[in-house]
Amino acid sequence: ADLRSLAYNDDELVSLAAKQNPELIALADEIRGRHEGIRLAELQYIPDFNLSAGTDLLGITQSVIGQATIPFFRYEALNAAIAQAQANLRISQAMRRQTANDLASQVIGDIAIIRDADRQLDLFAHAILPRARQAVDLDRSAYETGHVTLLDLLDDQRSLIAIERLVANLQIIREKQLTGLESITISDLAQPPSGRQDGH
Repeated sequence: ADLRSLAYNDDELVSLAAKQNPELIALADEIRGRHEGIRLAELQYIPDFNLSAGTDLLGITQSVIGQATIPFFRYEALNAAIAQAQANLRISQAMRRQTANDLASQVIGDIAIIRDADRQLDLFAHAILPRARQAVDLDRSAYETGHVTLLDLLDDQRSLIAIERLVANLQIIREKQLTGLESITISDLAQPPSGRQDGH
């Protein structure tokens, strides 16, 4: 089976994960919301002013009433609310930093597994599998001419099957890690980044 290529370099993958991961985006939105909550809480310090004007139907009596509500007795509650909002903001910022660090570690680990699988698969495809197949072919010819026993031929065939099974397992591991990276980056990583069509 043909393997999907990885069209991004390592730095691009880490950057893409940081920009497009839904969990980090949600935490960034939460931080923006918490900043807005602090701003709104600070607005509670500003006194409320009400002004009303009235007149009777004949226009004889006219009145203007002004009212100001000053939060003298609520300063403690307002200070506590703002302190709590700032603490919540710091918690959200720490969570985002930790999530970004965890995500970067996961991406780097996935990249290392994919690159290692690629190296091993290349070694198997260009060196080990051709030699194992050649050994089976040679033993088959030697068995047909009576130079090796059936057990020798079967032993080489078992070795070839074990190698092919190992290659299949490496391909599955590689595809699983690539799929995991795609779920983190919300991207088809086999397609080159926009603005770059050569895959470098």
